Amino acid sequence: MAGTSFADDVRSWDLLNKALKPVLGDMPHLAPEQAELEALIEQAKALDSEQRVLRGKVQDATKKRRDVQLKGIELRERVAVQIKGKLGPTNKNLVSYGIRARKLPKRRKKDGTDTPPPVPPHPTPGVEVQALSAPVAHGAQEVTSAPVPK
Repeated sequence: MAGTSFADDVRSWDLLNKALKPVLGDMPHLAPEQAELEALIEQAKALDSEQRVLRGKVQDATKKRRDVQLKGIELRERVAVQIKGKLGPTNKNLVSYGIRARKLPKRRKKDGTDTPPPVPPHPTPGVEVQALSAPVAHGAQEVTSAPVPK
């Protein structure tokens, strides 16, 4: 039966086999097929049981592997921190241990050439910008424009 699960197939074979056994006297020509079907059902059940056992073993092995992986990650981090402490976090020899060296921060130039120029604000459609002409008090910042809704 295409599209059915293995368990559903075995159940349907078993149902057919149980229904066929009492009528073999009336249909003796089906005896060889019934015997073959019964053997096939037993083989299928044994393989299903074996697969369940193996699936459990795979789950156990996967859990053990994950535990070893987590322990390895933690151990590597501890060793890496100790090596960085001994050699320094920017030492180029850290690469030979598989550890990234921390890059030195770039110093900014005092003339401000590292900073990008300020980006002017994009005009919002439907909003008119109007200059304010009010006098500015001493110590206050002068605001040159403000959006005025229509």
